[in-house]
Amino acid sequence: MEVAGIKAYEYAVERTPARGESRYSTGQLRESIRMEMVADNEVMLWSPARYTHFVEFGTGPRGQLTGRMPQFPNDPVITYHGGTVVVTRHRGQLLTTPYDRHTQGMEAQPFLRPALLRGVEVIKELLSRY
Repeated sequence: MEVAGIKAYEYAVERTPARGESRYSTGQLRESIRMEMVADNEVMLWSPARYTHFVEFGTGPRGQLTGRMPQFPNDPVITYHGGTVVVTRHRGQLLTTPYDRHTQGMEAQPFLRPALLRGVEVIKELLSRY
């Protein structure tokens, strides 16, 4: 099981951008991914980064179109915004007059769920040898 967890962890890391790989990539998400053996037959893979769920499931109309994976029918129910967000801060400062901003959101960039699928593949490969 630990081998499957390590392979899933490696796959999740591979799927997240390294620092400087794209315009917005700082490498923080990649560096935050964790894998832990919580029992003999249980591995936990997660990221404590505050924005993990936005990357995994996307945001707004684009996220709604791309955030679901059919292999995970029990994904959390997510209410995506309709394309308009209220901007209340600019560069960390509270605005005196908030304004509406129209956005299509961000497409989902799943990395944890595909890593889980990779871990399951590894388990099947290992079991097929016996």
